[in-house]
Amino acid sequence: MLREQFLKEIEAFLAASGMPKTTLGKQAMGDASFVSRLREGRDVKVGTIEHVRRWMHMNRHLCVTQAAAE
Repeated sequence: MLREQFLKEIEAFLAASGMPKTTLGKQAMGDASFVSRLREGRDVKVGTIEHVRRWMHMNRHLCVTQAAAE
């Protein structure tokens, strides 16, 4: 359940930022396949989730809001 919620957060970040999944994986984890593996069902540790969440928070400026886009 935690992995599914985490994956939803990643998907929302990718959609809002327009960033490719491989770029997020490389920049956040040094692993271009990180998001693909999560999508395939790979387990993820709590420490990894916290690390990626911090990275997304620090890079939230890359996300555009609907209001800004209109």
